[in-house]
Amino acid sequence: HEPIEPVELAFSDAAGLLFTSGTTGRSKACLLSHRYFIEQASILARDFSLRHDDVLYCPFPFRSNPQTFWVRHVYGASPLHGRLAVGLARRAEYRAHLASGLDDRSVVRAVRAFCDQNGAALVVKARAKDGAPGYLTRCADRVLGDEHYYPATILELLKVSALCLHFFSTVAYEAAYAGVPSICIAPDAVDAGFHPLLREWFLSLEPGSSFNVRGVVYPMGLRELVGGFAGRRLADFPLDHAARAQYIDKFIGFDDGKGADRVLDAVQSLVERGGAR
Repeated sequence: HEPIEPVELAFSDAAGLLFTSGTTGRSKACLLSHRYFIEQASILARDFSLRHDDVLYCPFPFRSNPQTFWVRHVYGASPLHGRLAVGLARRAEYRAHLASGLDDRSVVRAVRAFCDQNGAALVVKARAKDGAPGYLTRCADRVLGDEHYYPATILELLKVSALCLHFFSTVAYEAAYAGVPSICIAPDAVDAGFHPLLREWFLSLEPGSSFNVRGVVYPMGLRELVGGFAGRRLADFPLDHAARAQYIDKFIGFDDGKGADRVLDAVQSLVERGGAR
């Protein structure tokens, strides 16, 4: 190989493009500088005690929240939109779902009623690329976006939170780390469009999984939340400090090494099944 001529570069110069997963629309390119790659490599080398001949396996990204028909046209749509979409697509299996009102608007109303019942404020953490819809902002006491507060907003918010609600979100780990119990709002996995591998290893609701540990993360189905959450108390979702310590050791760790272990376990399981996809 011919030697590469050195080129003068600044830390702020562009070094590469990282495309987002596109879960809320089209994939977007993020410009990354040389400083970014150098700092990331330095942190990895320091925290993982990496040597020059080590191999780093990075399974990224996981698309955990695809925009399925149910997400776009049933759960997240207006009632009129839902009826029209289900009728035009001839998706009769969702007629009962529409009739029962198990949609995002009903969830927001139930959460608002729960907050009023318990004298709590409803604070919404939104993102600039998929901001909170109007019906949610009207119900919320405060909406925080990432335009001015990112990336520390969620961590700052958890410092004063009594309870965190999410949909199979990694905020479950951040809440546990901050000592805040959380509720995982759990739609049917098929409706949400989760890949079988994700359902088995990362988005499972089996007891002891990262989204179902009593005293840390409480799973709650849509029907249960819409129908009865307004009558519940904050005291119904206590934080178990012993369970939290075990949760952090199992799922987080100081460097998220346990997360890497789970990925490798999933890969090994696929290999043992004969390379099933």
